[in-house]
Amino acid sequence: MVSEHGGIEHLDDKEIITRLSSVRGVGDWTVEIYLMFTLGRPNYWSVDAPRGTQGLVGGPIAAMRRGVAIARSTTLCRRYAAMMRYPLPLTLALLGACATPTAQNPTRGPLALVGTWDTARQYEAAAPAIKRPATAGDSTPWLDRQHARFVQISAPGLAKDGDIALFFAWRTGGPTGPISRERIWVFERDASGEIARMNFHTLKAPAPSVAFTDPRKAFAALTRDDVISYPDLCKLPFEATASGWRAAIPVDCAITARSGRRMTLSAQIIFDGESLSYEEAGILDSGAFAFKVPSAEPYRFERTPQSVAAPDSRLYR
Repeated sequence: MVSEHGGIEHLDDKEIITRLSSVRGVGDWTVEIYLMFTLGRPNYWSVDAPRGTQGLVGGPIAAMRRGVAIARSTTLCRRYAAMMRYPLPLTLALLGACATPTAQNPTRGPLALVGTWDTARQYEAAAPAIKRPATAGDSTPWLDRQHARFVQISAPGLAKDGDIALFFAWRTGGPTGPISRERIWVFERDASGEIARMNFHTLKAPAPSVAFTDPRKAFAALTRDDVISYPDLCKLPFEATASGWRAAIPVDCAITARSGRRMTLSAQIIFDGESLSYEEAGILDSGAFAFKVPSAEPYRFERTPQSVAAPDSRLYR
């Protein structure tokens, strides 16, 4: 028996499924519905949903089981189905219209980042010689520890209706270390409603103090004049993979930095459901690196034990 006050909302998806499905008459699929509608976990839908549910929603579930994305109006799904305001058959129909198996679900991918991540395990396993911070002008390989926290935000000045905007802050050395990076990632949808690309936005000023406590309002007045953004040529094409997603800057992305130096940008982000890999570099016309983060190997973030990946459905626009 799970107590109402037992803190189940702080457990990860697998642990909740294990605990609740141990109750007689409660199966995995029932728990997955609970994860989405009650705890707000992002688009958690099993490809093994009971065949009996096809009688309720017909075509949408059948199409979903084949991995076909059939929803184009995602706003309606998330705003109402997630709030469970409709009778069960209609709610399931809405769910079937917006959920697809994880391997084909780019919408779930970005939102799965919500929570806290750390490179502690990578850092502990690294060779002692490279465990150090970056030093300007020093090309010797280096790797430091980074702690990251992601939150879904409302940023209408940067993200159009239906896009997904995430703010993150990285801290060097651990969760209480100095902030090393603050950015906004916007995952942009194309005309068909699918996520097609992502863009980086660097804040010109420190993020509001309520960035994590009130993410809906913290960036509501933010405009493009408040950030430094990649040009359209450098937006990262978004690709769903079997276990998550990946995005990489096109090879012909070149900019003139604020220092006046011309450089080609390179960045790759890979999310596999369990970890987040990140690397970024600027390459001068001479072939030398203007910067490379990190220089030894890509950061490998892993979700922290206390992290809760539960985006606020109210932020969906």
